[in-house]
Amino acid sequence: MRLNGGVKRSANASRVLLRKVLGVTAAAVLSFTASGSLAQSADGTVQTDGQIEVGAEAVRDSEILNRIEKLLAQIDGFAAVDVSVSEGVVRITGQVIDNAAQDRLNQIINRVEGVVAIENETEISGTLEERLAPAMERIAARTRNLLANGPIFLVALTAFLVVAAGGWLLTTRIGIWTRRNRPI
Repeated sequence: MRLNGGVKRSANASRVLLRKVLGVTAAAVLSFTASGSLAQSADGTVQTDGQIEVGAEAVRDSEILNRIEKLLAQIDGFAAVDVSVSEGVVRITGQVIDNAAQDRLNQIINRVEGVVAIENETEISGTLEERLAPAMERIAARTRNLLANGPIFLVALTAFLVVAAGGWLLTTRIGIWTRRNRPI
């Protein structure tokens, strides 16, 4: 009787703990969503490794801007990024999906000839839909891949079951592995 009461108290304590954990988690989620967005910005100027050209050899700002805009138009995830160039210093504003996109943006622009420094003032988008879209696309692609490879999985499973059933029959029903005591 006493053991049963202890089990009930333990179960009640577990439920109380679970409720507290769920309450704290819910409060954290609500506080993040209530703030409107989870935008973060990249602060600071990134110095490039390129040479600073002067005179007639210097790349014009318009050429740098055109090259960067053409590059970003070809890459997914940078549609909401605005670029301006002044004296080889590239200023980037707008929104990107995550920190990796900010770093990738810096790397791309750093490789453009004539860029002296990069002022990355982009913000990380805080909308859940935008952040989950790439993951959902990957899940959908993997599901399509799994379905496309489904027939070969079924063939392999069938072959396995045939071999397993054959082995079971040989060892249990036919009895080829049993010893018989024959007098010599």
